[in-house]
Amino acid sequence: MKVIHISTAKSWRGGEQQLAYLYEELQLQNIEQLIICPAESALSKTCAAKNYRHENLTKQWSFDFFYAAKLFAIATKFQAIIIHTHDAHAHTLALMVKTFFGLKVKLIVSRRVDFPVENNILSSWKYNSPHVSKIICVSEAIKNIMLKSVPENKLAVAHSGIDCEKFKAPSNVLRNEFNIAAHTLIIANVAALAPHKDYFTFLNTVKILKETHALHAKYFIVGDGELKQPIENKITELQLQNDIILTGFRNDITHVFAEIDILLFTSETEGLGTTMLDAFCCGVPVVATRAGGVAELVIHEKTGMLAEIKDAKKLAENVMQLVNNSALKQQIITEAKLKTKQFSKGAMAKKTLEIYKQVIH
Repeated sequence: MKVIHISTAKSWRGGEQQLAYLYEELQLQNIEQLIICPAESALSKTCAAKNYRHENLTKQWSFDFFYAAKLFAIATKFQAIIIHTHDAHAHTLALMVKTFFGLKVKLIVSRRVDFPVENNILSSWKYNSPHVSKIICVSEAIKNIMLKSVPENKLAVAHSGIDCEKFKAPSNVLRNEFNIAAHTLIIANVAALAPHKDYFTFLNTVKILKETHALHAKYFIVGDGELKQPIENKITELQLQNDIILTGFRNDITHVFAEIDILLFTSETEGLGTTMLDAFCCGVPVVATRAGGVAELVIHEKTGMLAEIKDAKKLAENVMQLVNNSALKQQIITEAKLKTKQFSKGAMAKKTLEIYKQVIH
């Protein structure tokens, strides 16, 4: 079995991490793989650093026939049996290669977002094409959404996985860097500054925690993205400049994660939410919105606390429950750690390999 993974993303987010985990786990099964990703992308740099077999190929536009021609040549030379695409643009380009160049491979598509397929000819072609052998959804929630547009026999579920062993013991990196006292709570969201992460609900929750509950805490936004300036503007509008710290993207997240006292995860849409699994690994209790696949991880008052999307008042109440009820907090930490066993990167790769084999045979 020879597998080509395609990613067109230049940044490093959850999808790129899952691709890297999958590559590593399939290597252990002696599966020959090749990653195709843009030059100078975060994934390309990771491939070079870790000696993953890869080739750099950068698209210029969505329907890039030059890219498709080069992909055809690479796949033919590699003698690929499967092409597995890890984002929507990669899906389009791989489908072009099969449709217009006649490449004889099985095409598998990962679907990580929990919004419906658009109702147009292009989307129908992409997701219902006979050239697409299987669409792997990273949660049951995504599969249920996809069922509105795609036949069930075309869909499969392989939950995203995590590596609990990569996290380090707390080392007071944040407290030392930002001069945070030991008795001050650290409440954080670790996510890209993107619209679907709904940081504005995070900010509204902080406002309530400060003014209604007088909680003594510092609030961290760990990540970077297109909404940085609007978020900073909203912080100023809410007069929270002394309460919220934007750290930007951090390479030392494996060191700082366990330093967080509560993860406040306020997404509006979410495929699964592996950041919450990272929190589970580190013994960090989670307060989250009931977005997409989140409820497959966070069971209210068992593995975390849930509120409806955009319900800042309930999110704040859930945070205060954890602050005021140490028994509940400890029970949630214990149950959440047990939950991580269902979502290891090994389990994710095993399920994905099963899907590969089904498609081939």
